Amino acid sequence: MHSSVINSTFHNGYSWGMYIKSSANIHIENNVFFRFRPIGVGVLSSTNVTIDNNIVAGIVDRSTVEGDPKMVDKGGAFSICAYFEKDVCSDIRVRNNIAAGAIYGGFVTYGHKCGEYGTMSGNVAHSIKGLKAGHGLVMKQHPNEKVCAEYSDFAGYKCYYNGAFAYPEEVNVRLTRITAVDNIMGFGALVLKKAREYEVMDDVVFSDINVYAETDSPDCP
Repeated sequence: MHSSVINSTFHNGYSWGMYIKSSANIHIENNVFFRFRPIGVGVLSSTNVTIDNNIVAGIVDRSTVEGDPKMVDKGGAFSICAYFEKDVCSDIRVRNNIAAGAIYGGFVTYGHKCGEYGTMSGNVAHSIKGLKAGHGLVMKQHPNEKVCAEYSDFAGYKCYYNGAFAYPEEVNVRLTRITAVDNIMGFGALVLKKAREYEVMDDVVFSDINVYAETDSPDCP
């Protein structure tokens, strides 16, 4: 049995625009989510979920939460199996979506197994900005992938920090066919290895990367 949300518009809420948790066989396509807090579309602990050709825009900080002023409230346009550390999802497809204006990250998610393309592709993020953040893509660790993780076919522009940034643990990381336009920084990756601090670039491979900017940089090759 499948459940679907198709060709719909949701707007102006004080919490998440859509929250999919502990669910299976979900199809989300051709929808618009506008002005929610602090996450537009979130997925946790689910399987066989397709999120295709949606627009998430205007995601802002919550103003109704009382707590420690030093607390960082997690946010983002799309938060896919990344809100809690080690959250386990399977058979997730996020394709051809747009994140347009959000806090922290446009797409906060794990990547796919290296060389297996098509599950996370065709996504675009722009105008992403937030407290100590503002990445078009934040690629997190997939709890089931211990060897090599990759994110491919992504574009990020007009973001406050990186167009795309990968931050997994204990795996080799690949960024492939990434386009970054007019961000403060183009793209980056950092692999955290236990007992070895931050690993050097032999664990990181960038392929088919295009970076464009309006201002000349003296250290840009």
